[in-house]
Amino acid sequence: MSQNLVSFESSQLHEEEDGHFRNAWIRAVPRENLTVTENSRDIIRVVTHTDQATGRVMTVPLAHVRLRPDAVPSKFPNCPSYMSRKTTRREDPDSKRARIENAALQKAIAETNEAVIRAREEDKVSSLCELANHLRSQGMKFWDVIERNERLLLIHIVDDEAPWLKYSICVKGDLSVTLHVMKTAVKKLGANLCVPEISNSKRGMVELLEGIEKWDGDLMCNSVAEICEAVCLLLDQL
Repeated sequence: MSQNLVSFESSQLHEEEDGHFRNAWIRAVPRENLTVTENSRDIIRVVTHTDQATGRVMTVPLAHVRLRPDAVPSKFPNCPSYMSRKTTRREDPDSKRARIENAALQKAIAETNEAVIRAREEDKVSSLCELANHLRSQGMKFWDVIERNERLLLIHIVDDEAPWLKYSICVKGDLSVTLHVMKTAVKKLGANLCVPEISNSKRGMVELLEGIEKWDGDLMCNSVAEICEAVCLLLDQL
C-alpha cells in the first residue's frame, strides 16, 4: 500500500460539502462499482493544509463562529455597562498605604514650593515707596525713614546736646545701597556684616539695619582695644 495512504474510520460521507472532493475521494478507492453509503469504511488520501508550490498555509473561514478554548466573554451587547467594564482588582493594604503616603508627600512638596515662591514674591522690592512702607511697619526705633528726592534715607541720629548723624544708608532709585558711618562710606562692619550692593530683598534690608544696630550696641560695650580695632577698620576704608 502506498506510503501516502493511511487507514482511518471515515466520517459520514454525506457531511462532505465539496462535490469535487467527494468524487475525487471515490475515484481514489481501488474498487470497481463502489456503492457509497453512510456506513462506508475505506482508505482516504491524506490532504495537506499547505500549498506545495508556494508553501503558504491555506485557510478558509468557519461556517459558524467558535470560541477559543481559553476565551472568556467580556463584552455583552445591549446589556448593562458593568457587565462589559473591566473589573478593578482590590488594592492590598500595603499598596494602598504606600499610595496614600506618596500622595500626601507630593502634596506637601507642592505646598512647600508654592509657599517658597509666594514668600519670594512678597520679599521682592519693586519700588522705594514699597520698601519705605515695609521698613516703617517694622517699628524700629533705632532708625528714621525719610523719602526725599527719589531716594530712601535710613539714618541714625545720636541724641546728644548737639545731635549728630552717626549712621546713614541711602537707597537710590535703581535700588543701589550705600552705607556711611558718619562721613565715611563703608562696605563692611565687623567680620560678618556686609552691605549689599542692591536692595532687592525686604528681609535683607531689615537684617542689615538690625545688624548695624547690634554692632553699634556691641561697640558701646567693648573695651578700648576693641574700639580702637573698629576705628582702624573704618580708617582702612577711607
